[in-house]
Amino acid sequence: TLKVSSDYFTVTGLSDEYSYSITTNSLEITVVGSKSQVSKITEDDLKCEIDASSIDGTTGSITLPVEFTVDGNTTCWITGQYKVNISVEK
Repeated sequence: TLKVSSDYFTVTGLSDEYSYSITTNSLEITVVGSKSQVSKITEDDLKCEIDASSIDGTTGSITLPVEFTVDGNTTCWITGQYKVNISVEK
């Protein structure tokens, strides 16, 4: 497992008229691959994207899925489903 700080999360699909803060501090994710490759993966190697396009004007505390991918590494991947809480204001 790898602990990923919310500092590495990117929110997409949210209109500019809204502001947000990610209220989940970090997530423990499972990286799959050969032991030697997995041991080299760091937070910097991950793309952590929260797609907020589905909230359609909702404000307040919202739970959304996070999509994790390993950049530049085709032999490792992330398994599992992960969600974070974000606070959205207009």
